[in-house]
Amino acid sequence: MEKGDKKHKRICFYGHFGSPNFGNESTLLAILSQLRRLLPEAKVVCACTAPETLVETREIEAVPICRKLLKRWNPRTLLTAWLRRVLVGLPSEFWRGLDAFKTLNGTDMLIIPGTGLLTDAFGLMAWGPYNLFKWSLIAKICRCKVLFVSVGVGPVYSALGKYFVKSALSLADYRSYRDNASLEYLKRIGFTTNSDGIYPDLAFSLPQAVLPRHGDKRGKRSIVGLGLMVHGAMYRAVGPASVAYSAYLECLVAFVRWLLARDYDVRLLIGEVSDSGASDEFKSLLKTSLGTYDERRIIDQPALSG
Repeated sequence: MEKGDKKHKRICFYGHFGSPNFGNESTLLAILSQLRRLLPEAKVVCACTAPETLVETREIEAVPICRKLLKRWNPRTLLTAWLRRVLVGLPSEFWRGLDAFKTLNGTDMLIIPGTGLLTDAFGLMAWGPYNLFKWSLIAKICRCKVLFVSVGVGPVYSALGKYFVKSALSLADYRSYRDNASLEYLKRIGFTTNSDGIYPDLAFSLPQAVLPRHGDKRGKRSIVGLGLMVHGAMYRAVGPASVAYSAYLECLVAFVRWLLARDYDVRLLIGEVSDSGASDEFKSLLKTSLGTYDERRIIDQPALSG
């Protein structure tokens, strides 16, 4: 996108946006800021998981990745489950594909901006690999360029997940990854990355103008940010999730003990509201490990927005 290009373009973003995940929302804000700087007249639409939230908070057009056409119901027998797939599932998928076509028809670019989107840890559907492939395929049918920009990859557990991830990426006109681990992961599952680039997570490109200027000044001590998350089972390689989570927290406690001993303060950071439980568990474990300590040196301010 050249800054001097005056043609009014239509850009569609795709992702798990409008959610309480601060990293995802920061990524979207970063690329929106850059787009408005380079192409201020471009029309923007976002295919996302919570379009109502984006319309309200970002004031952009937004559509659901996968529209709910019927009320959810769980078939009680294998026969009714099969009939539901044939008589309800297939026709519904046709209309969802038509929705995507209407959104992408006349669009110049479909951009998948950052985030750890290329995974089936949360399933194939919703914002998972299947719909990512479907939107990428329909974009190509609409003669729309497909760009994967600084995306994160993995884990991808199922054979279908790997197929949809590799198929979606193979349709791209441009691909880059946010870290070397993502690129190497793709190589391990059999995708040829060719000359694909590695560039930092888009959240690092947030313009200074949108960052808060007030700070928490606590004398001369340096402050180290410590990210905490609910270390769920979907990202573990092997072993019980509870064991991995406990080991994860214990490693962080040992690191913070090292920081405090070397006169650093620590700011606890979370990626989304649901991770606040990890923050509470971490502080409890730290107190058990250290006994008494100056609690003012552990900064834990609530994060309520992305």
